[in-house]
Amino acid sequence: MSFTIPAGAATNYGASSVATTSSTFTVDKVQGAPTSVAGTAGNTQVSLAWTAPASNGGSAVSDYAIRYSGDNGLTWTVFNDSVSTLTSATVTGLTNGTGYIFQVAAVNGAGTGSWSTSSAVVTPQVPFVSRWKTDNAGTSSSTQVKLPLVSSVTTYNFRVDWGDGLSDTITSWNQAQTTHTYSVAGTYTISIYGTIPGWQFNNAGDKSKILEISSWGPFKFGNTGGQFAGANNLTITATDVPDMTGATNMSR
Repeated sequence: MSFTIPAGAATNYGASSVATTSSTFTVDKVQGAPTSVAGTAGNTQVSLAWTAPASNGGSAVSDYAIRYSGDNGLTWTVFNDSVSTLTSATVTGLTNGTGYIFQVAAVNGAGTGSWSTSSAVVTPQVPFVSRWKTDNAGTSSSTQVKLPLVSSVTTYNFRVDWGDGLSDTITSWNQAQTTHTYSVAGTYTISIYGTIPGWQFNNAGDKSKILEISSWGPFKFGNTGGQFAGANNLTITATDVPDMTGATNMSR
């Protein structure tokens, strides 16, 4: 808001003098709340993104405050990160397997504004980590990797980080993004977060391209059999225990 301050006041005797006015002043207000706060799970961390406030409090945003709760909002922890006006941040130091909600508030010269509506629950987790050599023999090209998902499974819901800075969200076994093309042939580490309940090389596909599994994470064997049949170059270095829930067929 703005207001004016008289430069002089009227006297008690005789005619009052006409006051002159000073310059107009603007009083800053805090920013409105950010919107559309969303998180992506990682290993002991969550990547957040949000939309800047629609209302301007009179001065620009100078920082964003972030807080999170692991008990559905009963208690909150403020994340101590560096000052930034970016509408994204990575919250670290979280516990895998715990579901968190997040809120963000804008900071300007007048202080900290209202907290945003909470994000959906995001659960950090250890990923399924594997290493692949794209130019080994396979059904995809020498710069590609194809994940061996199963047509009978309808509950895929995972994010795959391909090891080249790109990622995709997969919800169907035959989604085009289950095949990834790299800019150059080489060896890449692939990390998968989410729900991955079925997998089957069955002595086909890119069975010779997978070199190593260093973490099982959310991977489930499923009941197809032949999960790693023909994976002649595969070495298992993972020390965690794979999730065998519901698995009754481990043939081939």
